[in-house]
This record gives sequence, C-alpha cells and structure tokens, in this order.
Amino acid sequence: MKPEVPGRVFLDTCVVNFMLDFGAQIHDGANLPSVGPRDTADIEALRALFVVGQKAMWQLAISPYTY
Repeated sequence: MKPEVPGRVFLDTCVVNFMLDFGAQIHDGANLPSVGPRDTADIEALRALFVVGQKAMWQLAISPYTY
C-alpha cells in the first residue's frame, strides 16, 4: 500500500513571512539573492516543496491570525 500524500499543508507564521520576503525566488525561480547559506538552503527547500505541492494540488492553510 502506497502512503498517501497529504492534501492540505499548514504554514506557520515564519514560513509565511519568509515566503513574502523571497516569493520570487521560491515560486518564480528568480536568481538567489546574496543571503547566508541557511537562507539559501531554505529558499531551495521551499522551491522543491512547492514543486511537489503543485503536482499534488495541495491546499495551503494558515492561521487566521497570520492572515
């Protein structure tokens, strides 16, 4: 039996803020800015996650307080 891919993903406030700061790099493949290695790794990881999420048709959820 194959494990099911989740249909909904909850994003915490830190991830949402990071996506607002680096949305072009995460979603549009823009060139990476000159940031530290941690931020570069996080941008690349989120880019890869959103490619999978797009194919899996994830629904993104955030807290109403974050929104």
